[in-house]
Amino acid sequence: MLEYLFTTIQRRRSAEDSYSFLLLLVLIWVMIVAVLAVGWVDEDWIIIPSALLGLIMGSVLARRPLRPWIAWTLISLYGLLIITLSLARLWPPLTLLLTDWRALRQYWLQNGAVFLDRAGSWFTAVSVGGRSNETITFAYLMGLLAWFLSAYVAWSVYRQRRPLLGLILMGLLIAVNGYYGQAPLEWAVAFVGMAVVTTAVLHFANLEYSWQRNQVDYSREIRLEMFAYAAGIGAALLAFAYFIPAISPSKLALALLNQPAVSGIEDSLDRAFGGVDPPRRRQPAPGQSGGAGIMPRSFLLGNPPELEKIVMMTATTEILQQPAGATIDLARHWRGLSYEIYTGRGWSLSDERIENFAAGEELPLPLIREPLIIRQDVQWRYDNRVIRYSLGLPLSFDHDTTAAFRDQNDFVRARASSGHQYEVISRVSAAAAEDLRSSPLSAVPPQIKNRYTQLPANLPQRIRDLAQDVAGDEPTPYDQARAIERFLRQYEYSLDVPMPPEEVDPVDFFLFDLQAGYCDYYASSMVVMARSLGLPARLATGFLAQAADENDVQTVRQIDAHSWAEVYFPGYGWVEFEPTAPFISPHDPQFAANSLGTAADQEPDPPEDTPPIPAREPQQPVPWSRLVWIALLVIFAGAAVFWWSRQPKIANEIDRAYYRLQKNASHLGHPLIPSQTPAEFSADFLYRLESFNERPRLARMVDALKTPLNRLTDLVNRRQYSDHPPDSKTADFLWKRMRRPLWLLRLARRLKL
Repeated sequence: MLEYLFTTIQRRRSAEDSYSFLLLLVLIWVMIVAVLAVGWVDEDWIIIPSALLGLIMGSVLARRPLRPWIAWTLISLYGLLIITLSLARLWPPLTLLLTDWRALRQYWLQNGAVFLDRAGSWFTAVSVGGRSNETITFAYLMGLLAWFLSAYVAWSVYRQRRPLLGLILMGLLIAVNGYYGQAPLEWAVAFVGMAVVTTAVLHFANLEYSWQRNQVDYSREIRLEMFAYAAGIGAALLAFAYFIPAISPSKLALALLNQPAVSGIEDSLDRAFGGVDPPRRRQPAPGQSGGAGIMPRSFLLGNPPELEKIVMMTATTEILQQPAGATIDLARHWRGLSYEIYTGRGWSLSDERIENFAAGEELPLPLIREPLIIRQDVQWRYDNRVIRYSLGLPLSFDHDTTAAFRDQNDFVRARASSGHQYEVISRVSAAAAEDLRSSPLSAVPPQIKNRYTQLPANLPQRIRDLAQDVAGDEPTPYDQARAIERFLRQYEYSLDVPMPPEEVDPVDFFLFDLQAGYCDYYASSMVVMARSLGLPARLATGFLAQAADENDVQTVRQIDAHSWAEVYFPGYGWVEFEPTAPFISPHDPQFAANSLGTAADQEPDPPEDTPPIPAREPQQPVPWSRLVWIALLVIFAGAAVFWWSRQPKIANEIDRAYYRLQKNASHLGHPLIPSQTPAEFSADFLYRLESFNERPRLARMVDALKTPLNRLTDLVNRRQYSDHPPDSKTADFLWKRMRRPLWLLRLARRLKL
């Protein structure tokens, strides 16, 4: 398919073959950039391969002699296949293919399970009339729209020869994207200007094609004048769009949007695609889906005095189910929500499914072994916050709540519409170290492992190397997590630290340069280091639990805001770890319950085999890798331009096929002699090929060349000297018959067979 496309682009017979595809490519790229500028969803990158490959597919099949229904069936099947493979991330990375191709099955199972789970979560929520913040379905629809639109643009140009239809549809898409997404006006203006030039060029190409088919004589200077007029009209429209005062359609749009039918459709789309957050209704909020602050607890920086005094909530606790050896001391964190996406600049989250629960209704959490069940009576005192905090994961509330899940039962957080006082029953893992050591990493569900081992592609390699040095040799996942936890507790705790510089990974900044920080740095470092070893881990935020007073009441202040790490163990669920230096780790059995929430009692010195923190090594400010890639790109582009400029400017297909024959003949040792006629050249070339007749297989290839070579020579003579030029399509057919035998003969000559 690609070979056919490149062959088509190289044909210089008409303006259509010379410029149309490049102009369409520019228009498609304008559409892509306009959509990406909005940032509808995290997976909006799918529009790039969808639009570009859709254009290529449509261009190829539009030129093929296929019935429309067959062509569009192929376009549809390829579109569904490519978009599914891309969004499900089923294309294996090259490193996996080169290093351990046997791991492909596990790679496909993990990524496929995550994709199906996300799509199933969306369908489950929408089918019952609920709200879903899952974005994978919206991205899928974006990819399909880009694919079919790009394919139809090519189809309207090359098959229907009515380019205006495809360009109008593309313009409508850019207009809707600009209105609802508040995309920069420049892209819509650029599209209008380019569309005018493209329409003029394609219209002239159709005229030129008609003139050549009907053997109408015309001057090629018309093409230059047409380009000049089209460029002038396009520039005038650009200036008009920029400088003429705009007519505001706000009243008309408002009247349309207030119609009951339109409002109903908008409400349905809002429920189905709750995770899509266009700028027209985007409001920044802490912990909002897709939000990516640098650090969730950054307001603690500098430790302002008023944070010590502001009481956020008070609570009493009661144990309902207590495994042997478990105490309330295990419940060290009031959990608000968890973040799963590490961006290289901080954390973001992606709520996927929203479900409403009545008072007392149990949340669908997966069962775990050895849970500590706790009832808490909470009195929220600070503001009108709707998020519900609990010790561990909540099982049920005494009032109606709305819970967010990342898949069918991967709980994120709970909210309520109002109320400052609530009762919640929750659970905390009380598994002993021996139990967690017996939990194998191989039993982790594929969707959990795939989602919670994500790391950015540009993560500094020295973070991975440090994690390997610290915990790579430990025998079990639990021992690896404990080794990382102990290692990080060697770093200095401080609220008086600067923010990471721009374009610097905060975890790398903390581990190697700053080497001091607050809870966000510790927890983020543990999660990233654990993920680099293949452990499913995430960052959770909320408050530190505090020691109860004489009335068994905990008082939690704003200064107690905290972040910690959670690691997943099959059978025991998410287990909390405390890598922040001043605070007690729940995995050290030496501490009594009265140490809860205090910063004075610290874990003892780490074992002797714990590696020391690395020497300060500021991150290299010069992005050498990026510069190398830019240099390689410039070299590649220069080589491509040089190669393109060296290609002969041949407009007729007969001359092009004959030029290719002469070029292959020169590779076979038969140079072109300018004084030879085409018949003499062909006769001498066939005589030289007789040297291959000693080998039966090569002799058959020479015999296969004789008939198409003589017919091509006859076409060249007829084109030069006949009053009735032959059909150029025959030359392309003859060249395809000669191409493979010539290539095999060249290979045999190179190998001296």
